[in-house]
Amino acid sequence: MARMQQFLERDDATRILYAAGIAVAFVYWIYHRYIASHSLGFLPRAGKAPGRFGFGINNVKRDFARNGMEIINEGYRKVSKRFNLRSF
Repeated sequence: MARMQQFLERDDATRILYAAGIAVAFVYWIYHRYIASHSLGFLPRAGKAPGRFGFGINNVKRDFARNGMEIINEGYRKVSKRFNLRSF
């Protein structure tokens, strides 16, 4: 505890703690931006798009409720074609 008190009494203690806080925040951001999050942008879309700003999302939900299995199978076909996988 005395070592901590001595550290905090130093003139540059605030700058060191500030730099350490920025470094921790940067590492946290890098981890979540590039490592922890999975981007699914490489997968092709299947089904209807909700439109600009998502205003047609209810229509898309209704269409999926009616034709869900067909939409899922369309997605499987697109993925298997894109990655040269065996057809089912």
